[in-house]
Amino acid sequence: MTFAYLVILFISAFLFSIIGTVFLVYLLPKLKLMDAPIERSNHSVPVPRGGGIAVIFAACGFLLVAGAAHQVVLATLFLACVSFFDDLKGLSARTRLIAQALAVFYGISHMPEFTLSGGIVPHVLELALLGIVWIWFINLYNFMDGIDGITVMQTISIALGIFALGMVHSHVSMGMMGDSTIIIAAALGFGLFNWHPARIFLGDVGSVALGYLMGYMLLLLVAKGHWEAALILPAYYLFDATFTLTRRLATGKNILQGHSEHYYQQAVRSGAPHDLVVRQIALLNVGLILLAAASTLNHTVGIAALAIAYLLAFLLTRQFRSGQVQIMPPSVAHKNAKPARDNTRLIPDIS
Repeated sequence: MTFAYLVILFISAFLFSIIGTVFLVYLLPKLKLMDAPIERSNHSVPVPRGGGIAVIFAACGFLLVAGAAHQVVLATLFLACVSFFDDLKGLSARTRLIAQALAVFYGISHMPEFTLSGGIVPHVLELALLGIVWIWFINLYNFMDGIDGITVMQTISIALGIFALGMVHSHVSMGMMGDSTIIIAAALGFGLFNWHPARIFLGDVGSVALGYLMGYMLLLLVAKGHWEAALILPAYYLFDATFTLTRRLATGKNILQGHSEHYYQQAVRSGAPHDLVVRQIALLNVGLILLAAASTLNHTVGIAALAIAYLLAFLLTRQFRSGQVQIMPPSVAHKNAKPARDNTRLIPDIS
């Protein structure tokens, strides 16, 4: 796979994503697929929901062209179709969970064989644990999609990190670099319309399917021995989502109930604009990419890089909680900022 071919893949996926998104901006309102504000919502006007169709179909189409594992692409499309129907009509938590479990089981069964414990833990048990983690990742990707541009930025960051690892480490194949290039392009094309103020939202069809696809990419890193890097790249999403759920459990709150308690949402509710909060996370992600690259040097450096990554994620959540992300007076920030969108539905109400 040459550099010129990567450029062609990037331009093609980018343009197809833009064309698809423009089409959906006009089609989705006609289908009455609008994300209307409700009491706990944080956006103020109805916005078309379901734009992830453009991202997923552009990405999956060119992933097949580039020779990606067709089983995983098909599973991504299956999950996207189920999630789009959920966007349209609504599905039960059990149906959504079964669909995710089927997609994860299918994806794991077609992954290269690897072991995390060196044979100490039975292989079947390892796969079962990985499947549970993958399902958790799918759902955290979904309910972390709560303000304009955040999941697009996170997808680009993880894919860019995998691409960077391929540039510096031979264990990451050119195929993974090509897949990352396509995902970056498809997400970026949609991101032009999803940046604050967003003209269209991903919907479950986008956030759930992207969670599945990015989870697969991270598991491939684990299979190649880079489990520290796989945990470092999504560190902010993993920390914010997991810690918020744990905090709600500890305080006796209903974890099945929608909420706007994620740290990045607290920052927006305190007056920080969506785009400023997303830029703060993106800046952290740049550091995470560097830490992920460093983690591949040896095991000791990997553990140190992992610890630093989650310390940085913790510090950013503290900053968000304190409301210290504003670069303008609170009154001006509050006037210019649109409240964060809430898209949180926790397990077992899985979106």
